[in-house]
Amino acid sequence: MDAETVSNRQLNKALTEQVKLLDAKIKYAAAAAVAEDVAQKSLEINKEQFVIITKLRDRYKDLSESYPDNTKFLAQLRAQETSLRNVQYSSVAAAAATQGTIKPMGDVSGMLDKYNSLQKESVKIQGQMTLAVVERSKASSQSVNAEIDE
Repeated sequence: MDAETVSNRQLNKALTEQVKLLDAKIKYAAAAAVAEDVAQKSLEINKEQFVIITKLRDRYKDLSESYPDNTKFLAQLRAQETSLRNVQYSSVAAAAATQGTIKPMGDVSGMLDKYNSLQKESVKIQGQMTLAVVERSKASSQSVNAEIDE
């Protein structure tokens, strides 16, 4: 712009455009940071679930082979755990456990509860991820140049 011919109105318009562009970049950066945080939380939950399911499948290989789907495997394991708990004080169950026909369930109940808790958290995180991606997209669409140079 030529300093002699530029008017205050032209300067104001140029400044307003730059402020809008900067605002869009800031919004994009904030939305991208939120999306990254949510993605990291989701990854951590998935890792914890993987550790739990791997331990349970290693411990109950026969059941694992019969139920390759995690949901069905966990439901069957929960059913066995509940059934065993209901008869755990009977002498038949005690004898079967000592003979090895019934495996003691130990901390399986706690592991199943933890897995279910993580599953609920994962569903909640997926909702947050959807919102974060939408917000990031909105911020990005405000300006063609909204992405921050790294």
